[in-house]
This record gives sequence, structure tokens and C-alpha cells, in this order.
Amino acid sequence: AGENMTQHYHTKGTADENIDDLGISTKSHESDFATAIDVKNENFITAGIKSQFPDHEIIGEETTGTGAIPPLTHKPTWIIDPIDGTTNFASGLPLSCVSIGFC
Repeated sequence: AGENMTQHYHTKGTADENIDDLGISTKSHESDFATAIDVKNENFITAGIKSQFPDHEIIGEETTGTGAIPPLTHKPTWIIDPIDGTTNFASGLPLSCVSIGFC
């Protein structure tokens, strides 16, 4: 998932800066947004988890969106923030990460 983020970091502030379209979409308000890389990372991570643990639950920031957060149950559950620090990422500031929790 980190590799999906590196092209943006490498081109930000260069002549090639506009090579990558971040596909920014807002959620609940203008400062709550996701990029296409958020969605791509979440899909990538979800597919990897489901391939190894098909019975586990997954709560992803982008698939949950602004809707109700699914309740935690006794089933093994993964919580994914595909780019923790999306504002920094979109600005080209490399102070972001991929966060994955397991409960």
C-alpha cells in the first residue's frame, strides 16, 4: 500500500506534479476527504486480508464513509485507515502512514 503513495511524494513540487490525479472526493465536509489512493489502498488491504482470513470482519474508513460504524462483535475484526494523514499526503508532506488494527 505504501508503494501506491510513493509516486505522489516523488512528483510533488516537480514539473511532473500533475502526473498523478489524486481523485479527491469529499465526505461529510470539505476538510473531510479521501483520495483515489485511499480507496485503492483500502481495496488492496481488504483483498489481502480476505484472501487469508475470509471469516474476519473488516471496518475500513473509506467503505464506512460517513455512515454508521459497524459494531464490534466477538468475531475477529480488522480496522483500516488506508492513509492516516490524508491531508499531509495530498499536500506532498510525507507525514502519513497506513494504519491497520486488529481486535
